[in-house]
Amino acid sequence: MKVYPRFLACAGDMLGYSRVSIVVAGPTGRVTSAKVIDGDYAGTQEGACIERAVMRAVFPECARLELTIVLRFFLDSEETGIEVCKIP
Repeated sequence: MKVYPRFLACAGDMLGYSRVSIVVAGPTGRVTSAKVIDGDYAGTQEGACIERAVMRAVFPECARLELTIVLRFFLDSEETGIEVCKIP
């Protein structure tokens, strides 16, 4: 999944933290849903851009019919990162 450059482009000069809930169709690896669920980007134009960027991502195929994950990210002047966390 190569969304990091897209995240940076979407965020522009806006710095902050958010999480994106992502639903992936296991057999195809395609993202079927992406929603910024909280944080600084929720409800913003930047957040909507991030949701569109995530919708373009493709994950490896898996045996599960559907997989929900949360992508936690932060963009600030000191540290930038993305961490993927599975929801139980």
